[in-house]
Amino acid sequence: MSDQPSSSSEPAPHPVLILASQAKLLTERVAELALSVDQLDRRTTRSERVTAGVVFGLLLDLVLSIAVAFVLSNLFATNDRLEAAIEREAQTRQEVLCPLYGLIVGAYNPNSRPEGPQRDEYVRNFQVIMDSYPKLSCATVVVPGSTAVAPR
Repeated sequence: MSDQPSSSSEPAPHPVLILASQAKLLTERVAELALSVDQLDRRTTRSERVTAGVVFGLLLDLVLSIAVAFVLSNLFATNDRLEAAIEREAQTRQEVLCPLYGLIVGAYNPNSRPEGPQRDEYVRNFQVIMDSYPKLSCATVVVPGSTAVAPR
């Protein structure tokens, strides 16, 4: 049997040392992977929170938009009812109050009351009516009163 000299000058490492160094490398890589997984988990959690916040914001926006649409709808309906009431009031004023006021103002005759406090009250009351007649914006004319009646 021949002894052949080995071609390398260093002796071959022991298999246990090779396994130990590979185990150390694997442990370092597992630690790096664990750190990466932890970071990814934190980012995923943060991303889920942001997504939940965005969904909540969109739902809140939807609810508020519906509420604003409801309020605007009610506002327009109220406006329509108010305009109809104003129109009815103007019609009632022109058809009922203006002719009535015209007759009352046309019937004014301070000489129909005897001199004294009763006549003064009559004049004051008619002055209130005469002052309010132009505020009604009546289209009808004042009906002139009859000839003056002499006080009794």
